Amino acid sequence: MRLLAWSDRDGATLAKGSKDAPPGASAVRLLDSGAVQMFADGGGVERVHTVARVFDKKGIAKFGEAQVPSDAQVLHLRTLKADGRVLEPESIPEKEGISLPGLEPGDAVEIDYLRGISPRGPDMPGYSLGAFYFRDDETPMGDSTYEVRAPAPPEIDAHNLRLPQDAVQRDGDSFRFRHSARDVKPLQSEPNQVAESEVMPWVQLGTGAGQKDLMRSLADWALMRARPGSTTLELASRSLGTSVEDTARKIHAAVAEAVRGRSNGGDFQTSAAHVLAHGRGNRLVAMKAALASAQIPSHVVFARTFTADPAPHRFPRGDLYGYAVLRIDLPGEPAWVDVSYRLAPFNQLPAFLRGQDAWVVPEPGEEPEYIRLPQTFPGQRDGRVLKMELSLNPEGVASGTGRDEHHGFEAASLKDSLERLDGEQRKQAVESTLGRGLRGVALESLATEHENDVGGPATLVYGFRVQLARRDGAQLFVPSSLVPSRLARRWLQTAERQVPLLVDSPEIFTERVSIVLPRGRFLRSAPKPVSIATPFGAYTFRAREESGKLLIEESLSMPQQRVPPDRYAAFAAFARDVDEAQSQELLVGP
Repeated sequence: MRLLAWSDRDGATLAKGSKDAPPGASAVRLLDSGAVQMFADGGGVERVHTVARVFDKKGIAKFGEAQVPSDAQVLHLRTLKADGRVLEPESIPEKEGISLPGLEPGDAVEIDYLRGISPRGPDMPGYSLGAFYFRDDETPMGDSTYEVRAPAPPEIDAHNLRLPQDAVQRDGDSFRFRHSARDVKPLQSEPNQVAESEVMPWVQLGTGAGQKDLMRSLADWALMRARPGSTTLELASRSLGTSVEDTARKIHAAVAEAVRGRSNGGDFQTSAAHVLAHGRGNRLVAMKAALASAQIPSHVVFARTFTADPAPHRFPRGDLYGYAVLRIDLPGEPAWVDVSYRLAPFNQLPAFLRGQDAWVVPEPGEEPEYIRLPQTFPGQRDGRVLKMELSLNPEGVASGTGRDEHHGFEAASLKDSLERLDGEQRKQAVESTLGRGLRGVALESLATEHENDVGGPATLVYGFRVQLARRDGAQLFVPSSLVPSRLARRWLQTAERQVPLLVDSPEIFTERVSIVLPRGRFLRSAPKPVSIATPFGAYTFRAREESGKLLIEESLSMPQQRVPPDRYAAFAAFARDVDEAQSQELLVGP
């Protein structure tokens, strides 16, 4: 009996049906079918069958190049012409992208293939199929159907989808899951949206292993790469401190000095000895091995970031907990290290990891542990503080100095950027940053402070000239914010939303500006102080004249967040209120 014969659908017959284009659509999926036959040994065969009609060049661009896995057995790969003709590629090369011949508006494309599913090893019992989505972000669907047959009833992990209680039914000697969605409108992608798994309807089936089993299976591989050796013993010996914590800090700094560039904590392709020998690679394995050489225990921890889908998942997914950090098990409280930036602070984590759930990879004799990462850390400080001391002449030109101090992982990121830029590139980068809010910026000097320190702040110190004020006769109009946030431009790119807005990182910014006014000029009609406090963030502004100087103070604090569509209007109001406050002009005149 032919494999998956029960999933047969006649693509040519489907293509002869309605040929009307849904409003605004470049194509429509007449059929989006997934079918899987599982076997008792955990292996199986999956079938992917798609029939799509195209209506214009955009539709042809999307469906004219068929993506077929190189290990697939093709059943149908053809163009179904509107006049009834069938065109097939002359040959199917061994590549994933295959062009469909003679495709024109009004034609349909049929892609139908089988692909094997290999059984997993004994460390990961059972199976987990890939997620099947019942909605697309661009193309309407006429019929989206997913069916699985298995010798034992599978478990179901459904998201954004309501299934009946009897979604899995006995079918002779096997069990069957089947779900269909019809006439599904696309959920258009939007700027700064959450991951599609948070909003699209999808389902995943399987049995057996979960995330804990995956962590257990990763343990041997990860720990093998972090084994101590003579190289790490020598590094640890050079890093002995006055206490366990002091030694850990010195090892952290020594590894940062020895291994340059960016680092991916989840990359376990090379050993600690190899990383140290080449000065490139995963600092996490080098640091863990060096700590072991110093008899300091530590654990690899795989975390889910703030931007990842926060919903629980039944089946193992390496990408869901894909960010690796190191927990150093010091006496008393543990210390945490993120190795991604070379000069990142010790015992701090970036905002997108704080309070997130994570898995601790077990050491020999242990079991994987599900934990919640700390929300706060000792001495935690984030964001940016900008201080400017300027003098304004009667023509509206200002000159002076700026101190741009970055903290936390913003400082680590700045140090990483500085390491890769020469003097001229640094100057251009600072001028570009200032030029987003000011006109005619000319940098006259640039220096840095603490750019080579492990942890701590990083500061840019510069001298510059700028056409600061707009002149109207004897009056000068000074912008109230020299570095405006422009929240509306960045976050309000649509009038309304269907999916949540993702503010993927916090913004913490303080600005203090002192401007010596020209002789005989004063601040006229000082604006009222602004204080905005909402669930989405807070903003304050104050401007005053004092001893011949115009003093401007402002601060913005906006956390990382998900803004539901029904709260988007309120978030938009907050963003516009901040932008309006920052767009004021301060009148300076006789």
